[in-house]
Amino acid sequence: MEINQPEEKRRLTRRQAISLILAGLGLILLVTGLWMMRSPEAPPERGLELSAVSLATQFQFIFSLCLAALTLGMSILVAQYWGASNTNAVERVLAFIMLYAGGLSLVFFALTLLIPETLMSIMTNDITLIAIGSQYLRVSSVSYLFIGLSQMYLCLMKNVGAAVTGMTISTVGVIVHVALNAVLIYGWFGLPALGIFGAAISTVISRAIELVWSVLVASRNGRPRLRLSMMLHPDVVLQ
Repeated sequence: MEINQPEEKRRLTRRQAISLILAGLGLILLVTGLWMMRSPEAPPERGLELSAVSLATQFQFIFSLCLAALTLGMSILVAQYWGASNTNAVERVLAFIMLYAGGLSLVFFALTLLIPETLMSIMTNDITLIAIGSQYLRVSSVSYLFIGLSQMYLCLMKNVGAAVTGMTISTVGVIVHVALNAVLIYGWFGLPALGIFGAAISTVISRAIELVWSVLVASRNGRPRLRLSMMLHPDVVLQ
């Protein structure tokens, strides 16, 4: 029997689109559900810590907005060159974007490590909240280095046919983060209760896992890679 190749290709594209939509909805529902389950677990005495962390994470939200601008431009360029089977151009775009993402990550890392009190004073005048939030920012500061790079890798996956893998990495990262929050904050399984320090440590560990996993996936054969030579010469004209 003769197979209609264009029709078969359309069916494959539909299946891929549906799988991506379902994966995206699943991730959204998972994140929403996990965040909803976190609030009832907190005892009253941890109210100040929760408030301080909530204020401190606003800087991560600002950081995410900056990264979103980079991923938007990156998605347009990578999709264009990957569709034209120009892997070299995709790698040059990745190297160029990584320079900006790395620089932005270093800025936020330095600010949260060196002047967390100043940053917290922008959000609140409460001395107690400033002191607690500053501790969280300083401990979790290294996570900004992980987030900036991992988000660029995840954006790359989304545009080179590995979107489901990227969503899997993000989902596992969220699960690890929430699980470690419970274990480290409240001292489960015989571990000491670290409170706000546990929240910061869980953030660093989960983000590190995301980055390492993303790098390992990106290093597979046939996938665009981050090349140091291209980062050192980012001004080459793309063809």
